[in-house]
Amino acid sequence: MTTTTVSIGSRSNTVDTETPATSSGSGPLYTVTFGTTPTGIAVGHIGTVAAFSWDDEDTSNYVYVVTAISGDNITVKYLKDDNERGDASPYGLYSSGGSSGSPVQQVMVFKRSGITTAQASASAPSYTVTFGDAGPPADLHVGDVGGGADESSGCEFTYLVTAIDLSNKTVTMKYVHDDGGNGTTSPHGLQGADGNQLIIDFNRAFSTITLFEEMIDDSSPNYWGSSDDVVGELHADSNFTDNTVTFDQKQSLSSVTLSVYSDDRHDGTAESGALWKPTTASGHDVGIIRINIDNMIVEWLDISLHELDSTNTNKVIVFVGTNDDNIIRNNIFHDKDGDPGNNGCFCIHVLAAGASSDVISILNNIVYRWENTDSGEAASAINMNAWSGTVNIYNNTVYYVHSHANSQPGEGYKFNGNANQTANVKNNISHTVTANRLARRRAFVDTGTGTSNVDYNLSTSDSSSSYDAQGANSIIDVSNDNDSTPFFVSVAEGSEDLHLHASSPALEEGYDLGTTNSVNIDIDGIDRDATGVTWDMGADQTSVASTTTTNTSFIMFVE
Repeated sequence: MTTTTVSIGSRSNTVDTETPATSSGSGPLYTVTFGTTPTGIAVGHIGTVAAFSWDDEDTSNYVYVVTAISGDNITVKYLKDDNERGDASPYGLYSSGGSSGSPVQQVMVFKRSGITTAQASASAPSYTVTFGDAGPPADLHVGDVGGGADESSGCEFTYLVTAIDLSNKTVTMKYVHDDGGNGTTSPHGLQGADGNQLIIDFNRAFSTITLFEEMIDDSSPNYWGSSDDVVGELHADSNFTDNTVTFDQKQSLSSVTLSVYSDDRHDGTAESGALWKPTTASGHDVGIIRINIDNMIVEWLDISLHELDSTNTNKVIVFVGTNDDNIIRNNIFHDKDGDPGNNGCFCIHVLAAGASSDVISILNNIVYRWENTDSGEAASAINMNAWSGTVNIYNNTVYYVHSHANSQPGEGYKFNGNANQTANVKNNISHTVTANRLARRRAFVDTGTGTSNVDYNLSTSDSSSSYDAQGANSIIDVSNDNDSTPFFVSVAEGSEDLHLHASSPALEEGYDLGTTNSVNIDIDGIDRDATGVTWDMGADQTSVASTTTTNTSFIMFVE
């Protein structure tokens, strides 16, 4: 199957607008300083100046490419100008303001754009094109889209970036659409308004997660084939605020993955990478991510409910019932407080049974600060009780789940409430799960209706003994006082770091679960099997062999 990756983020084509203050160089290279410090500019970006001439009272658009950056100094190379006035520094080009005797310096607009100089190869609808001078924009990513208006046809063309080779200055671009129905066409050869090669403008494929999902719903999508494995990658351009995204159609796609670009992933702590922080309510029992399709992966997300304390949002992940081969892994879900109303708050929750042959896997996630202040409602971190298929709950960390109710529980994990369910629950941590009454403080709730394989888990002393971690190799009654018995690096509210402390009792107490669905990859992207020691419990693998150097680089999952 073909895997198609698309970018999701708020970044636009225009990067910065600055006023040149000085320049040096004799051309065509000029090193320019600006009145204020430029931001976001990268090698390969295009800078333009709309220069007015008092002699002919006309404006010519000058085009430059950024070739080097050193502090606040930016070196640009003159490429062309509309009226062919010739090589000139951007400093000394004027706007139409002022007068011929007192001209006003024109601003320089930097864009995430490039000009192709050749076509290296072609296999329609994909074209590998070469960018001159500094090459393509250095901050271009696979999954971005590029294009522009072709003057010769009068049509807007759009391409998807599928590969980038900065060393050879090439980009592979897949034709996806043009508004004139011309069909597969190379981006090299498209004509700009000046009659020369078109300047290709680059943007993210989607500005919101909601727009990505809408194309998943589309029976005739532009960016991918009908049977592709589609990966939507979040970029940390700014916070995502989508209040709810419902995946309920995938047409004939093989799979859908919602992920995060590798350089923008969290480091195992909240708000350290791309952040999803809704500011408006999703609706009660709806969830922020609502899944009703098979073959879906949700990974590497950091979702904060901090802004939703007074709203009715009470769930993050909701499984609606069509959920075979759903995988939730390496995410951080956190900071739900307040009273959402009605039946309590459940971070990861299955609503309907599904089929007995279906499988859901919940791997290497962290859930913390999950609190319901209503005096009559429950709080639950991972509740898979209703599922009728197989559920794999492996290597998750739950910290601080609190129900303020006398009659309703605080729960870390709940499972095995369906006669057809097989619950595999291993290597999980339930730390500080509480309610107003001791009997309602439940670290692990095995309802006992179906089949359960439960062992190698850990619970703290606040749990009712009836709901401690089960299994001969599990650990119970661990102190929940992180100061006297260090367990996590930090549990200070607002600066939690739930990596395991060097003296944590969870170190090297886990079970080797193999590599299926990348369960061996921890919350930091570390391969547990490469550490040379027994697996730790929970989402974080802190332990390494004394001769092993920890590699904290991120692992790219390949399904």
